[in-house]
Amino acid sequence: MQPGVGILSYLSPPVSTLASHQLLAGCDESYEDSGAFCTAGYLGNAAQWADVERQWHSLLGREGIVEIHMSPLVGRSGLYSGWDRARSDRVQSEVHSILLTSNLRAHVIAIDLRAWQRHQPLIQSLRTVPHATRPGATESYADHYFWAFQHSCESIAGDVDRYSGATEVAFAFDQLDQMKERAERLYQNLRQDSSLPFTSKLGNLSFVSSDRNVAVQAADVLAYEAKRQFMSVVFGIAPQQERPVYWQAVSMSPNARIRFITDAQMPGVLKAMS
Repeated sequence: MQPGVGILSYLSPPVSTLASHQLLAGCDESYEDSGAFCTAGYLGNAAQWADVERQWHSLLGREGIVEIHMSPLVGRSGLYSGWDRARSDRVQSEVHSILLTSNLRAHVIAIDLRAWQRHQPLIQSLRTVPHATRPGATESYADHYFWAFQHSCESIAGDVDRYSGATEVAFAFDQLDQMKERAERLYQNLRQDSSLPFTSKLGNLSFVSSDRNVAVQAADVLAYEAKRQFMSVVFGIAPQQERPVYWQAVSMSPNARIRFITDAQMPGVLKAMS
């Protein structure tokens, strides 16, 4: 990872203004207090996203809500407090149907944070670089968020060639104020690293509030369901409300790239960092 030189100002174009050579990836993360972290993203072209947005806004309008946020939707809290189980399940099923019929490409990275913490000192040494704007200072990207962010960008950029005529992807990540500036510098580092084969495909980057971005809301659905599956497989914690159809369809799709990181995968992760 090469040191960067400053922070760029990024703007993610709305779907209606995407050029024919541009794709859009919406990305979001999902945590579990017991030790799981997931970042997920959906990639598509303007036509695919326009169709998703049309159906999404229709659903929101019919339900009288401003966004889809899976955790409170499943728990029927916050925006969805007062909903009964049947309404929650119906909206979840419609959201799943929209995404499964969209032909968007799914990218998932889930990390067992217990395994990550066991290697934290080495990760800290491998992912500390000269600070981009403070001479003589260093900056750490050892937090699992930044590795997952980087991996997501690399994985999604590697899919650009699957779209005829596409040359770059614009990223819209969920707004996390405490991570935003370092993530922007990390993205700048990636764009400037000539040793990486995908740098020319990295387009604009934005961090946006999910209530104003359907692509990020779609990614929230994917991240939440991927985390639930990860918790079931790795931690043995079965979801209280099981809905296997969506995840089975995603995991079996040729349009999906899914990576689960546990103790078994950490040696490869560390080798790639070196």
